[in-house]
Amino acid sequence: MVVPSRYARAIRQAYSLRLPHMAFLAVACLSVSGCWNGGNTQLAGGTVSVDGTPVTMGKVTFYPLGGGRTGTGRIQPDGSFVLSYRKPGDGVPLGEYKVSIIADLWEERKPKGGKRDTIEEAEIEDAEFRVGEGRLIHVVPTKYNSIETTPLKVVVNESGQSQQFNFDITTEE
Repeated sequence: MVVPSRYARAIRQAYSLRLPHMAFLAVACLSVSGCWNGGNTQLAGGTVSVDGTPVTMGKVTFYPLGGGRTGTGRIQPDGSFVLSYRKPGDGVPLGEYKVSIIADLWEERKPKGGKRDTIEEAEIEDAEFRVGEGRLIHVVPTKYNSIETTPLKVVVNESGQSQQFNFDITTEE
């Protein structure tokens, strides 16, 4: 089917106007929905210690009080962490957060009389030992592991430099 030229011109004009409008609409929807925050993140990080001793591994998670995407940071061997939201080290959006800290170790139980090479050897020589047995050690008290039980709350404010949060947790007796 051949389209008369006056209609072809009208169709081309409609499509040429549609693309810029669609792009504007997409950006507007993303910014309103929170899928794109326009770069309003604040660089942030800090340290985690228990009774004054740096925690050497684990994860810190910032949960926005109003809901939404979390910011996370991997705890480094010196106890420090840097928060990431969309890409490594970009910080988190401004606002109020609850903070959870998870730092757990798995300690394998050693068989009596030393290490065994195979499961069969362990089962034959030491019936009490099973491969995979051990215990979970909570480096940070468990109340800090969950958004429901953590007492940690912080406010991330706009700042010209990285905002630092230093969590020195004390163990309960």
